Amino acid sequence: GAEINAQGGHYGTALQAAAARGQKDTVEFLVQQGAEINAQCGLYGTALQAAANNGHKDIVEFLLQQGAEINAQCRLYGTALQAAANNGHKDIVEFLVQQGADINAQGGHHGTALQAAADNGHKDIVEFLVQQGADINTQGGVYGPAPQAAAARGHKDIVEFLVQQGADINAQGGEYGTALHAAATWGHKDTVEFLGATINAQGGEYGTALQAAAAKGQKNTVQFLLQQGAEINAQGGLYGTALQAAADNGHKNIVEFLHQQDTEINVQGT
Repeated sequence: GAEINAQGGHYGTALQAAAARGQKDTVEFLVQQGAEINAQCGLYGTALQAAANNGHKDIVEFLLQQGAEINAQCRLYGTALQAAANNGHKDIVEFLVQQGADINAQGGHHGTALQAAADNGHKDIVEFLVQQGADINTQGGVYGPAPQAAAARGHKDIVEFLVQQGADINAQGGEYGTALHAAATWGHKDTVEFLGATINAQGGEYGTALQAAAAKGQKNTVQFLLQQGAEINAQGGLYGTALQAAADNGHKNIVEFLHQQDTEINVQGT
């Protein structure tokens, strides 16, 4: 007969494929026939992560009963808890935590389950994880701390909640440097306004929040940051200054605006 644990393709194993698609009868049959429950491969990493990612709680419960490793690390989402948090499956998040999932486990694209939920706007899961002891200032993943993940995507309600819970608003880390940089990069002006963080802080790829906004063509955010006292000629980051960032990316309207604000046009970048 066919090799039940053969690896290959999108899902890795037949068990992972069935778990990802919610085919509980097939999952049960494959396990009865000797399928390796913790085999790591494919898009999701394990069958448990595949089921958690796609919201199949009945399969998550069955796999755990059969000995699935709850904190197994691998692939895009890191752990099953992260996979469920990423896609907003609060019932599975709650169940996994009840079953002993490590709430602060590091790994995967986002770093932790809290960062995954914050990035994707799942405030109910963010609140639950914090109540359960998630480390609010933990570093890791592409964004660094959870407030940065939420700020980058414009989830102001989550940023506000995390700050109320004691998140360090000026924490450095991740792709953008700080939450302010993240919000400025993507033009989330309401989040920039709320943060009121250290406006000239240096960090991340762009140097300052003003440079980040200028590089991405976010004129409203550029104007707001200057009104709030951003240093127009601050040096740092990939481009050197905000003027150079705007010029390099072809944002003529911002180049003109910055020039009108008396930018030192011949300043030398880094």
